[in-house]
Amino acid sequence: MHDVLKEAQALFKLDRIGEKLGDFENFVFDVKREGKPSILRLTHSSHREKEEIISELDWMNFFHANGIHVPEVLQSVNGEFVEQIGPSSFSAALFSKVPGRTVNVQSEPFDSPLFFTWGKTIGKMHQVTKSYDVPDVVKGRPEYAEG
Repeated sequence: MHDVLKEAQALFKLDRIGEKLGDFENFVFDVKREGKPSILRLTHSSHREKEEIISELDWMNFFHANGIHVPEVLQSVNGEFVEQIGPSSFSAALFSKVPGRTVNVQSEPFDSPLFFTWGKTIGKMHQVTKSYDVPDVVKGRPEYAEG
């Protein structure tokens, strides 16, 4: 993992790589780039293909461009949103770090106002998604259809 992190640091011009924040489906690290807090996510190819990640990131940037409060996906030194790293193939992506804190069922703000804001935000996401056109270079996201 050390070599993968070192290559990601170079590809995204990271000042430093801090603590690991998670490692369930992705390896997630607190990092800094140009002094700004960011998040580095490494996804192994056994979990998701690069094309699926590109699709996800394009959709996220669409939300960001349309005023939905989501992290911005940041480009590598090569102008890419996803970089393939290492012989066992990790996909690396870098995100802006948004203000806020983790909320769980024991958190003080786990209450009705949170759920109202959460629902309102999901509603905005659904509304904005109606005008999302998948670019030709992006693999379409899976769709759910009742059968």
